[in-house]
Amino acid sequence: MGFRYDIRLSGSGGQGIILMGIILAEAIGIHDGRFVAQTQSYGPEARGGSSKAEVVVSDSEIDYPKALQLDLLVAMNQKSCDDYYMTSSLTGSLSSIRPWSGRYRCRGRTGYLSQA
Repeated sequence: MGFRYDIRLSGSGGQGIILMGIILAEAIGIHDGRFVAQTQSYGPEARGGSSKAEVVVSDSEIDYPKALQLDLLVAMNQKSCDDYYMTSSLTGSLSSIRPWSGRYRCRGRTGYLSQA
């Protein structure tokens, strides 16, 4: 089996998570020439419900389109981190988009964020 990189983007409805996943998948597939699979999931709420998009990148054909072992989890808020972190076995990076710097905690894993 070749190279495989699993990404999960998570946030609240209305934050553009699904669109971000679609754009990321298309950019990697078209410009990097890799095999890509993109899946999405969201709640029934029009705004404010949890949503996620997963992008799987590989050098070879992808036999299962869902993220198996996350290499990157991007959480736009604490609720989405809590909702989607527990369903993964994160081996790589945990990233969060927050308007301030400081300590961040998600399901027992603590990290420090710097303002971009």
